[in-house]
Amino acid sequence: MRKRSSVAILIGMMIVLLIMIAVVTKVENTRKSTIFLSPQFSRGGGFYDEEFYLRLFTYDKNDVIYYTLDGSSPDPIQNPHNTYIYGERIPIRSRKGDANILSNIPTTVYNPRNTWKPPMEEVFKATVVRAAAYRNGEAIGDIVTHTYWVDEDIGDRYTFPVISIVTDRENFFDEEKGIYVPGSLYDEGANPPYITGNYFQQGAEWERIASMEFYEPHGELGFSQRVGVRIHGGSSRLEPQKTLRLYTRREYGENAISYKLFPDSDIEEYKRLLLRNSGNEWGNTMFLDALAQGIIKDMNFETQAYRPAVVFINGEYWGIHNIRERYDDWYFEIKYGIAREDVVILEFQWSVDTGVEGDEAHFVDMLTFMEENDMNLPENYQQAHTMMDVDNFIDYQVAQIFFANIDWPQTNVYYWRKRTEAYDPTAPYGHDGRWRWMVFDLDASFGFWGTNYDTRSLEMASDPDYNHNGIWGGRDWSWSTLLFRLLLENQDFQHQFINTFADHLNTTFQKERVLKAIDEMQFIYEPEIGEHIKRWGYPSSIEEWYENVEGLRNFARKRPEYVRLHIMEKFNLEEMATVTIDAPEGWEGTVKVNNISIDASQLPWRGTYFHGVPITITAIPQEGTTFRGWGGDRSGDDSTLTVDPKGSMEFRIK
Repeated sequence: MRKRSSVAILIGMMIVLLIMIAVVTKVENTRKSTIFLSPQFSRGGGFYDEEFYLRLFTYDKNDVIYYTLDGSSPDPIQNPHNTYIYGERIPIRSRKGDANILSNIPTTVYNPRNTWKPPMEEVFKATVVRAAAYRNGEAIGDIVTHTYWVDEDIGDRYTFPVISIVTDRENFFDEEKGIYVPGSLYDEGANPPYITGNYFQQGAEWERIASMEFYEPHGELGFSQRVGVRIHGGSSRLEPQKTLRLYTRREYGENAISYKLFPDSDIEEYKRLLLRNSGNEWGNTMFLDALAQGIIKDMNFETQAYRPAVVFINGEYWGIHNIRERYDDWYFEIKYGIAREDVVILEFQWSVDTGVEGDEAHFVDMLTFMEENDMNLPENYQQAHTMMDVDNFIDYQVAQIFFANIDWPQTNVYYWRKRTEAYDPTAPYGHDGRWRWMVFDLDASFGFWGTNYDTRSLEMASDPDYNHNGIWGGRDWSWSTLLFRLLLENQDFQHQFINTFADHLNTTFQKERVLKAIDEMQFIYEPEIGEHIKRWGYPSSIEEWYENVEGLRNFARKRPEYVRLHIMEKFNLEEMATVTIDAPEGWEGTVKVNNISIDASQLPWRGTYFHGVPITITAIPQEGTTFRGWGGDRSGDDSTLTVDPKGSMEFRIK
């Protein structure tokens, strides 16, 4: 067979390109024409301090506008009791005095922690107007949704962004199809009964279409579009308030949320998002996972961006939710430019979460290699480095162990790689084909869920007979500690792990730093927590909330001391050592202690390390200046020192 000419190939490519342009143009034109056919509103949704009259209109005066005020879809045939024909105007007023409706619907039946409670008082409400245009008895265009909050102090009412989720009531609360209630699928006779119910259902058939409006704290509209909504999470689905998982799809109108949701992130496009209920920590502080991930966000693994928000459902106040990124193939495509079909995500004991059957083979082969070969041999340990990002794994273990996460390592384990033919050391981050770990759901840590500042997480994470003290049904969970145990056979890994932990105890987990982070979170959530408590009844009072936050502080104060003792016991280390780094006044540059970079303005600097585990200290003078040598407990002209710390040691730059 003769090869096609380059001209023919070029023509073929041009034809494909023209077809693609035509399709995109058609979709965009259809979208624009749909907007043109849809009802127009005289005022957009948002915050108003005075009542007003809303006017609706269409570009064709012969069109008939139908509207609803309860969040349901305007449809004179399918929804005749709640659908009205638009006349001259619609009054938009304060809804003070209106009865609670949706917020009086029980959203859980059996929960060993938090039973459902009705709101303590009338919840704050907004007016939701949904309108559709009809021509010759047929709907044209899209349903348009706007949410209006009216209150004399509305501009200062919320310090968080405000999200309005609007959908037909039955989508969330119907006995048969409602995703937010126990519903017909709750089985009181099941063992255990608390894992049944509509809210435990998953998959596309349990996704419901809703309108979403996002407003910045003082009422500026960020974006408005239709999304798909599912219930998200594990056992946290039992909580009265649920986590919502949001999906964007072309058939809903927009293929992504194109908005800078997280001010500290460079990402401005999202395919999936979570409106998180704070997970298993629900009813305590409402921010523990966000706090913990914020503390470790500069470590060498994935963490989820966060931003707190207040959510309304069909106009009724629904409480504090934390906007979070969701890990999936879209996440890695948007963040690292890895094609979705090349992303492999495994969970738990190498189950394929994103990918195809067989994608776990690379991970299983890696474990098999480590089990069958002496990991204390340098060549075998180096081979492990080509299959997994060891630095990432160490940081991941350090974080989980420090926080005393009781819901790990037997659960909440996610790891990923780009599917490649072989390890590519020259590839950009994430593209080299190695396994990496990501952190999420740190709710059962930091002193909650039976954890404490003296919890022996290091021993648990390396226990060959790990069964979580029988908490998780007495099953054999030893697979969850296998990789860590295999790597600990290598002394280089062991020393790197100990020094990395020491580095983070001296910086990331330094008591004052963590306490400051807790203070900041309390300051952020304090203005909003009162209304949330009145809505849900958990925690029971603002005083209890303060006590819960103080529990975090108690953990932060005491945890470093116990972790250091646990490290010494685990690795048979004799003593801790205090290392001081100093320089003469006027010296300019940085000093590195292992992986810590210390600016001259931070000197003198002190850290705690372990005798028997050498550390590396490097002086890096500012460009144009000269390093003159070391003084103190070690003299010499070499800018890099390797030291086995003992007692109290001081190293001074000359």
